[in-house]
Amino acid sequence: MITKDGKTCQICSLDETAYRKTLKQKLLEEVNELRDAPSKEAMILEMADVLEVLEALQKSYGLDLNEILSTKRQNRMESLKRRSFWNM
Repeated sequence: MITKDGKTCQICSLDETAYRKTLKQKLLEEVNELRDAPSKEAMILEMADVLEVLEALQKSYGLDLNEILSTKRQNRMESLKRRSFWNM
């Protein structure tokens, strides 16, 4: 058990389904922290966290990193380059 600021937490092992669900929740948490990062340094730390969770998801699902990167290159989001977005 770890204590910090009077709080306690417990470490538990998860089955694959629970692990994947937890990783997806963690990804949302890390993206929100990235969104709210107050400085360049904080953004770097949060982006590293996002990438770490994405890597864990990729490995958990047995996805091929080269296939992901190839798909990224093929599906370049031109709107991001133009800084234009759809409002819905």
